Amino acid sequence: MFSHELLLRRILRWELRGEFGSQWYGELGSYAGEIDARILADRTRGLLDSLVSELAYLDLSDLADIVCRQQWESIFSKMLGNSLPKHQLKQKFRDVVSIRNKVAHFRPVSDSLADGVFVGHFLAACRTHYQSRLSAAVHVSGDPSKSGDQFGTPELSALRQQLASRNLEHVWDEYGKLEHIRASGLSPGLGVVDRHLFYEIYGDGSFNGRMITDWAGKEKHSVTFVTVGRYANYVRAFMPLRSHPKDIAKVMRGLAAAAQLSATKVWKADDAVSEDFDFGTVEWLNGEAHNVFLGFVF
Repeated sequence: MFSHELLLRRILRWELRGEFGSQWYGELGSYAGEIDARILADRTRGLLDSLVSELAYLDLSDLADIVCRQQWESIFSKMLGNSLPKHQLKQKFRDVVSIRNKVAHFRPVSDSLADGVFVGHFLAACRTHYQSRLSAAVHVSGDPSKSGDQFGTPELSALRQQLASRNLEHVWDEYGKLEHIRASGLSPGLGVVDRHLFYEIYGDGSFNGRMITDWAGKEKHSVTFVTVGRYANYVRAFMPLRSHPKDIAKVMRGLAAAAQLSATKVWKADDAVSEDFDFGTVEWLNGEAHNVFLGFVF
């Protein structure tokens, strides 16, 4: 139950930020005020966690309302199409909320009841959608085994055209300035996927996951999603293409600095990072960067 609610928050964060950019929070309407009040309460009590996203302060019923009512026409009707009618989805969410409340209050729930109401149809419809959307449109890879000489390649030309079409030429300039991190054994890459730009860095050894996620917590208002490849030795940050170029450049500089510092640190037991923080994940993969978030394929 927890993992499905977490996944729903991630889907909402991805879609809202991709559609509205930095204005996404205002699109939540009255829910934004509720979130602010709950965040203030946590901050007052000293309980605020930087790795918890704003959407974590909403109940499952609130998240369902955003999907089925508030953002149905702007996002989810186009995303789900005829695969899952709204009236059917609303009923499924009502049933799931009822089951979740039972679990939260330690009331027994039979396996047959739980299996009958779970949101598998919704997640399956999302997965089908993302299988076609979450492949990089253009990608200048930072993977040393793939990147080679990036300059003068068709991929690089396509990427520059994509950035220029969105008035993001400044981002390319910043990417060039950050080439100096190669002297530290790091290899940068840049790409575009589903209304997002991503900046990635590969290293010779494992990054210190705790340092990377500490950086991510400070940048969660600029970054949609972060992936830390624990064994694939890379970190990747996704930002809305609607972001201001200076905000994207700031994130790139910050990630480059964090990666440089992280690469010099030795892993310790307390550097382990939960793979379930709200707007990112630590990948448990053996070298291949696939299926991180409902099917990123680069």
